[in-house]
Amino acid sequence: MQQQILKDAFPEYTYDRNVTLRNSAEGRDHLSSAFQAQRNKPVFLFIDNALRAEDLQELFPKRLTGLPKRSRIVITTRNLGVTDMVRESGLVRREHSVGTLPDQEAIKILLRDSNHDITKDDTQKTLKICAGIPLVLEIVAARLRKQNYKVDRCTQIFEALESGKDVVEENLSQRLVHSVYGGLEASTQEAFLDICCFFVSWSRHDVECIVGAEEVTHLEEAALFKTSVKGNVIVHDIIRAKGLSMSESNRFTDMHSWFDVVNENQGLDQIKGVWLSREETEAAYEIDENHILSMKKSLRVLALGNKINVSRSGQKTPKFKELRFLRLDGDISGLWPMNLESLERLAVFHGPVFKDGVTLYRLPKKLRVMKATAQFAESANLQESKPVNVAKNSSLEELDLKELKSLLKLPEKLDHLTGLKHLILDEWDKVEELSEQVCELCSLCKLSIYGGLSLKNLPKEFGKLSCLEELILTSCKQLEELPSTFGELSSLKHLNLALCVKLKELPSNFGKLSSLQILNLESCWKLEALPSSFVQLSQLKKLNLRSDNLKELPSGFGKLSSLAELRCNCLELKELPVSFRQLISLTQLDLSCCMNLKTLPSSVGELRSLRDMNLSSCYKLEELPSNTGELPCLTLLDLRQCHSLRECPISALRQRNQGLTIWLPDHLKDRESTSSDQR
Repeated sequence: MQQQILKDAFPEYTYDRNVTLRNSAEGRDHLSSAFQAQRNKPVFLFIDNALRAEDLQELFPKRLTGLPKRSRIVITTRNLGVTDMVRESGLVRREHSVGTLPDQEAIKILLRDSNHDITKDDTQKTLKICAGIPLVLEIVAARLRKQNYKVDRCTQIFEALESGKDVVEENLSQRLVHSVYGGLEASTQEAFLDICCFFVSWSRHDVECIVGAEEVTHLEEAALFKTSVKGNVIVHDIIRAKGLSMSESNRFTDMHSWFDVVNENQGLDQIKGVWLSREETEAAYEIDENHILSMKKSLRVLALGNKINVSRSGQKTPKFKELRFLRLDGDISGLWPMNLESLERLAVFHGPVFKDGVTLYRLPKKLRVMKATAQFAESANLQESKPVNVAKNSSLEELDLKELKSLLKLPEKLDHLTGLKHLILDEWDKVEELSEQVCELCSLCKLSIYGGLSLKNLPKEFGKLSCLEELILTSCKQLEELPSTFGELSSLKHLNLALCVKLKELPSNFGKLSSLQILNLESCWKLEALPSSFVQLSQLKKLNLRSDNLKELPSGFGKLSSLAELRCNCLELKELPVSFRQLISLTQLDLSCCMNLKTLPSSVGELRSLRDMNLSSCYKLEELPSNTGELPCLTLLDLRQCHSLRECPISALRQRNQGLTIWLPDHLKDRESTSSDQR
């Protein structure tokens, strides 16, 4: 967060110093320096939902009096004591209590679905009960939608809200969560508690795998959690707090609470989840395997950190009937090998692959996500052993092998994983080529080979991956070309070829990638030209292009009508095509470090959606188009180190764009300063 604050609030400070933080103490020092460096320009910082005073103390310097004048820090919190450090740091704290929503705003939440059938009296009754509290309105609205806006069918929830007899010491929001939870099916209740304790901020896909897609849908319909734009699970802190309080006796993430239960040796057979880890500074801790085995009938989640060791009891390992998530980071040779195949409900497994234990041939039938860690991989001598065969399995969707760097090739018969959607092979720096069997993964949606330093070729039939949507080949520094079938990847949306430093060209049929939206060609130094078909990428929205050898863009470049962000940092680029005016969707244009660029086409001034234009270090740029001052949406113009630039329509731009930030080269700064003095 400190890095983000420095980048967004103090861009000139970070630009000049190329700030990279290693710890929070460094961040506080840099923030103090940034405050002093930006004396005359106020900043606005917004910290949402601060929960602990310690977090703010870690975030900000001890003294905040160095902030530029008229600066503001807005902090939202449910505990005013969290913000005491603001006063202690020398600032004036002004408190603003958040009121309840007025009826007009509350109705918008309550009746968000336009196809409702609810009387005016019922609406007023519901509004009165909800008391204008947003969280309560969200949950009640979800219940009303489920009941087709029939208030009389929501008797249970309204009675709980009105009387509060079930949990009288709690506030309205807490009572409501308690009531909604009580109306869930038992399996959905368990899913809710698992999420609150272990899986907040996890991807929805992984959570669905672990607790069940149907249960996740029910919880979302009840407004007990939301899904972020990035696909992660978000739980309101009041809802989560309620879930944590209901899980105190059967789900553990705290070592001390776990010790208490073990010492009493009671209730182990009722425990649903155990997630234990030790800080790096703490010594390792040993757990008796018998305590783990005592939970065989109830345990749903088990995660042991890398300093948690398990002593061997000598018992035959029984089946864990309910275990859905298993993560093993430490020395578990005493406890395992457990026969994974016997874990009938296991959906997600993060754990070691070792000699006589887990292989891809012995997987549970319902396993959907497997992340194989490097633990014990060396002792398995996998690179020297017989090839690992893969049994037919249609349930496994994600296979992450990025930590198994000692492997020289993929397991044999990988194509037997007929349901595989994600294959992660990051940092496999010894593998020179992928086997053709990868092309038979008919369901594959994502393939990542980040850091495949030795990879020279992709299979010739690579274009057969008709479902592939995301391909990450970042830092594949030996990759010189893509196969001729590459253009047949009709579903590909995201392609990352950054730091493929030997890549000289793209296939001639590259323009056939009709679904491509994001393309990263950052630091493809030897790329000499883009194929003529490139302009057919009608869905392309983001393009990052950086090469020392690329001298021009295709003449029809303007046909990329969906392009919104263009970063083109090419040393030898001398001009832009006239067709640039057709880029009607362009909002960000970065031409920094185009050191041989002398002019911009007049059409640049016709980019009506352009917000940010970065021309820094365009040393030979002599002038801007005469109509640059007419750009209606421009908020940032960076002209630093444009040493040859003769003038800039500063007055016209500022008159049209009140919030515009302009960074000028030194010789124009002096001229602007003189002009201001004269005015």
